[in-house]
Amino acid sequence: MIQCIVEDMELVDKDYYLPATVALNSYSWVDTDFKYVPYGITDIMPNSGPISGNTDVIIVGKGFNEDLQEKALCRFGVGSN
Repeated sequence: MIQCIVEDMELVDKDYYLPATVALNSYSWVDTDFKYVPYGITDIMPNSGPISGNTDVIIVGKGFNEDLQEKALCRFGVGSN
């Protein structure tokens, strides 16, 4: 299993990706067709609402998998709630 952690990367537009390669020793690169799509949120509207709730929130981003859009969730407030 390979885990990629990326910080401060430009998000790509739909149907674009970044090629990803792996080396175990820093010089013997494996020839693969791995693709990495950086994803993230670019905007949240509105940025605040009443504490009572019932505010529609729009999340805008790039790189998210459309196959999972029906399962997407947002959590607001306390982590255990």
